[in-house]
Amino acid sequence: NNTPLVTVYIPTYNRLELLKRALNSVVNQTYKNLEIIVVDDNSTDGTQEFLSSFSKLDPRVNFILKEKNSGACVSRNLAIDRASGLFITGLDDDDYFSPDRIEHLINKSHLLSEYVFLYTYYLTVIAGGKYKKVRYLNLMLPKKITAKDLLHKNIIGNQCFTYTERLRDAGKFSPDMPAWQDMELFYRLLTYSELNKAYLINIPLYYQDTSHDKNRITLSNKQKIYSAFELFCQKNN
Repeated sequence: NNTPLVTVYIPTYNRLELLKRALNSVVNQTYKNLEIIVVDDNSTDGTQEFLSSFSKLDPRVNFILKEKNSGACVSRNLAIDRASGLFITGLDDDDYFSPDRIEHLINKSHLLSEYVFLYTYYLTVIAGGKYKKVRYLNLMLPKKITAKDLLHKNIIGNQCFTYTERLRDAGKFSPDMPAWQDMELFYRLLTYSELNKAYLINIPLYYQDTSHDKNRITLSNKQKIYSAFELFCQKNN
């Protein structure tokens, strides 16, 4: 099948206007065979009503309404459990995709026979619509990374693209991690199978927005980082 189903999951909580931008960036992808699962973490800002209306306009959009606020990792895992796509990737509700992100990933999906997952270069949006300077220049980013590389820096960012069953088999996200939830999952993905490498598509296809005045899902203080470090070491030996 030249157009396999791709699941995109979006956790959200009380950021309706940002969610609208994120969701529109997915439904307007050049690649159309998508299943979009939005998981609302018991919002009180009209998000639930919006999702109910939007899903009637686009049958690719599904939603899960949580009765209790329990965090983004639980939301992501609910979506991963429900996903029916052959492939899967995620999006935070304050970020957004380039219009051709999924198409680029699908075009490289044959590489998943050699690599555990694919990831892409990303740009960080700061105040004034400008992009933050990154430590790693385009040409300096390695094409292939291993779990050991992640121990120096999480150069992947916060999203990957892989087979849905592969993500489930690796254990999904760890809700008990106070920070580093993405990196901890990437590390497990890179160590659970003999493939043990990830591949970079070196094009900026993901936009991470830090310019808004609402808290980011993974906003962390120093104590959370210390706790995450200790728990990461315990979980991954």
